[in-house]
Amino acid sequence: PKEAERKFVFDEAPLPLGNLNVVDARVHLALAEVKLGTGVLRDVDSTLLLEGGRLNLEGRVRDSLEGTLGGAVKLTPADGGAVTLDLSVSAKNVRSNLGAGDAIDPKDAPPTNVEARLLARGASARQMASGANGRVVVTQAPGKLPSGVIGLIGGDLLRELVGKLNPFAAQDPYTQLECTVVRAEIVDGQVTVNPMLMQSEKVTIVAGGKIDLGT
Repeated sequence: PKEAERKFVFDEAPLPLGNLNVVDARVHLALAEVKLGTGVLRDVDSTLLLEGGRLNLEGRVRDSLEGTLGGAVKLTPADGGAVTLDLSVSAKNVRSNLGAGDAIDPKDAPPTNVEARLLARGASARQMASGANGRVVVTQAPGKLPSGVIGLIGGDLLRELVGKLNPFAAQDPYTQLECTVVRAEIVDGQVTVNPMLMQSEKVTIVAGGKIDLGT
């Protein structure tokens, strides 16, 4: 049967959180090295704790060079079948040739820094998005970026947007990036993106805008 059209990006269906109350567990995962295609992750270390309906997940990893990535997710039950989400991510000098295969050496990829924090509460994904608060800051230093990675991350919308803003996108196998700066502030479900700057060898893209996560 044909699926009904979704009215919103974020689903209004209740979150499937019932199983959190069924299991109490502690899982620790440590891996010395993980190969993903041509990339390598080192010193993977993560801990998952489930107790009394609460979920805590923490992890950290290094890339094949000097980059580090860490994060934590906390889910805490609230009244009315809702849950409180506390998410934080920190990446420093992470280099990735995602989507480039052997075409780009990880050493040539742009060092990427990410600082992100998100707080949300609700019984559905849409409720959580509508009242979310947080901040995201992304910066990149010079390096080669696969042209296809924009579509990989953002899908058709970003691929089409970048294709129109950058007339060389279809011709070049990669973009010689000089710098990227993106900052997004989230207050009660209202996202303000300011600034968004991408400077490459051939083109400069400056953007900004607002997103209502409720609609």
